Amino acid sequence: MCGGVLRGLGADAEAWFADEGIEPTRRVPRRVVDLRYVGQNYELPVPLRDGPVDAAAVDALRHDFHAAHERMYGYAAPGDTVEAVTFRVEAIGTVDVSAADPEPLGKEDPAAALAGHRDVYLPEHGGRTRVPVYDRDLLRPGHRMPGPALVDQYDTTTLVPPGDTAQVDGHHNIVITIGAPA
Repeated sequence: MCGGVLRGLGADAEAWFADEGIEPTRRVPRRVVDLRYVGQNYELPVPLRDGPVDAAAVDALRHDFHAAHERMYGYAAPGDTVEAVTFRVEAIGTVDVSAADPEPLGKEDPAAALAGHRDVYLPEHGGRTRVPVYDRDLLRPGHRMPGPALVDQYDTTTLVPPGDTAQVDGHHNIVITIGAPA
């Protein structure tokens, strides 16, 4: 079963490589099995060596698990039963570093990205303070936001503390300069 699961995952990884245009010589599929001793509620990820998944591969995986358990927890129990919990293939593609030139900086005024205001507790600013909230998707290179301010995006909110200044660089990164004048 282990071999069939990993073959299927390997095929998925190869499809992903092809979809992403990763050349065969730049593909690194890595097979990993999360293992534990029966009765434990935590696992250790153990790389599965290249080659067919046969009895020798399973023995090597078990050996590698015991060694990893010894390193992590200070003991191993080679006589105990080991169980496999999760099988995965990590698809790693080697790509060239982007040589994208930065976009030129535009105007500093971020008014077009202002989404509203929110009360934020800032003890260094006297307690609850009403601050501007900017929509990350609408910020452009050059936009400059003096703190205190917030930048909202779908997966996080960035606080620009009082006395600091954030500016969007030519690669669309938010760079916060500590103690920068507004």
